[in-house]
Amino acid sequence: MFWHNFKYTFLITLRSKDQIFWSLIFTVILGTLFYSTFGNAYEFEQLQSNIPVVVYLDDEAVQKNFGDMIEDISIVESGEKLLAVTYVDSFEEGKELLVDDTIGFFYSEDGMLKLMVNGNGIQESILSTIVANYHQIVTIMTDLSSKGPEAQMAAIEKLFSEASNNEGISLGKKANMDAYSDYFFNLIAMSCLFASFAGVAFTINNQANLSTIGARKNVSNTGGLTQLISGLSAIWILLSAMTCIAFGYLLLIGVNFGDEIPRIILTIFVGNMVGLTSGFFIGSIGKLSEGVKEAIAVAYSLISCFMSGLMLQMMKPMIHMYCPILEKINPAARLCDALYSLKVYETYDRFNENIITLLVMTVIFTLGGFLLGRRKQYASI
Repeated sequence: MFWHNFKYTFLITLRSKDQIFWSLIFTVILGTLFYSTFGNAYEFEQLQSNIPVVVYLDDEAVQKNFGDMIEDISIVESGEKLLAVTYVDSFEEGKELLVDDTIGFFYSEDGMLKLMVNGNGIQESILSTIVANYHQIVTIMTDLSSKGPEAQMAAIEKLFSEASNNEGISLGKKANMDAYSDYFFNLIAMSCLFASFAGVAFTINNQANLSTIGARKNVSNTGGLTQLISGLSAIWILLSAMTCIAFGYLLLIGVNFGDEIPRIILTIFVGNMVGLTSGFFIGSIGKLSEGVKEAIAVAYSLISCFMSGLMLQMMKPMIHMYCPILEKINPAARLCDALYSLKVYETYDRFNENIITLLVMTVIFTLGGFLLGRRKQYASI
């Protein structure tokens, strides 16, 4: 009877338009909106390195000065080249290469550095800034030429120094975080917590005083514990698979979650387990009507995600600063922190701590639901 009940609960949930919408379609839609909103930021980060340019310098002074400068700016902090430089032997050859695959063409004319670009986007603006900085440096050095080499050397040191009052400390060797990753972490967490809707619906359908399906189940010869375990298992596997599909879609459109894909999938399955069992717990509370229990599940999911920073990014650090215990018991915050630790840290200590916390929550919700729902007696079915 376990597998029979598992099979039909799986099929019933699969045919539920509400569950498919909240666990899969809504996550895909919101993820698309997030990415379209933050896409320019992702594009800007990707376009700051290896900008394809062509260089032709027939003026000796420009060749010496700009040649030195282009070497100085060719390496950024990440270790990637800022410019992918191709040197040519003639002006005509440089113009011919200025096509779709090449962004800019640096050349000299009348002792001046010139730039020809192939558009008006972010990369072209970066190249224009390089030319402007070059002319600024040349002007300063020309003005200081009458004051002797010492003044020129002091100016060069000041121009090329990278003074900073802050010390950069690396937290690990994995992918760097950006300002928008938390939104996508929260999106996955929200999809997992929306499994609470299915948990409430399943529990109500097992209560004879709240649904006709529950009445039929209570007079069947299948044990209540078998019905609960098989049903919850079927819903958990199906909803976790839906969240994994939504996660795969986010990867496909270009969202960077890091390279720990197996552990991210594990986090998704654990997250759906927490969401489902929390709905099971809510659905087992007293004789509240179905509408009230569904409203509690909606409020629980949205408030958890709000405190984790889905609607307001600064909310999570504020909760961490003023009420850290609330952050510790917030399942959405634990899910986001697990995904964050996988992307940033080399070790798995923080990730393991979050997963263990989520599993403890699952046990608490499950036991609470069993204790609230066990041995219910009905005067008439």
